[in-house]
Amino acid sequence: MSNSPLVSVFITSYNQEDFIGEAVKSVAEQDYQNVQIVISDDGSTDSSPLILKELSKKYPKKIEIHLHKENRGSTWNHNYAFQHCWGEYICYFDGDDIMLPGKIRKQLEFMRQHPKFCLTYHNVELFESNSGKTINTWKNRFGARTGSAKELVRYGNFLPSLSIMFEKNTFDIEFNQEVSMSEDWFFFIEYLQKTKGKIGYLNEILGRYRRHRNN
Repeated sequence: MSNSPLVSVFITSYNQEDFIGEAVKSVAEQDYQNVQIVISDDGSTDSSPLILKELSKKYPKKIEIHLHKENRGSTWNHNYAFQHCWGEYICYFDGDDIMLPGKIRKQLEFMRQHPKFCLTYHNVELFESNSGKTINTWKNRFGARTGSAKELVRYGNFLPSLSIMFEKNTFDIEFNQEVSMSEDWFFFIEYLQKTKGKIGYLNEILGRYRRHRNN
């Protein structure tokens, strides 16, 4: 493993013209440089594709955009983006959330200092989109759990998706297209079962989860 391993961030989007620019910039302007940003747009009918094209020109060495002509659904879009990630570590991210400065660097350092964790997450600030007002933090609202696949099954999905970083592996795992919701929960249960890995928690707010009318 290199001293600066490639970290892939996959971002899925659909009709998020109001948020996608801020979300992508928050990733592209991280202080960790060896980053691949894979953006898969699921047939947006708003101005999202135009915004993404401009962002790819601004950050040509980091951003890969994949614009699909038809809407195939969230699970298909997640699988498509995931299959185009080449990094040793992968970050899960949505097109309406925000990475805070230093997130990738700090989380990668945490994982490398604690190799027993194959998947980690951190605290997240929940905020109201219109006002920008902080509503709560993930830890205050849901607690902070660690463990393995067993705990993820027992307690439900306690992982805020925008905070997840995990090691890529050679197992054949994909998001299950037969489930209509919580596909990330099923994905990470299977991931942890196959890797026999542990979940680690970094007690620092490194992301902002946006509350708006469509989520």
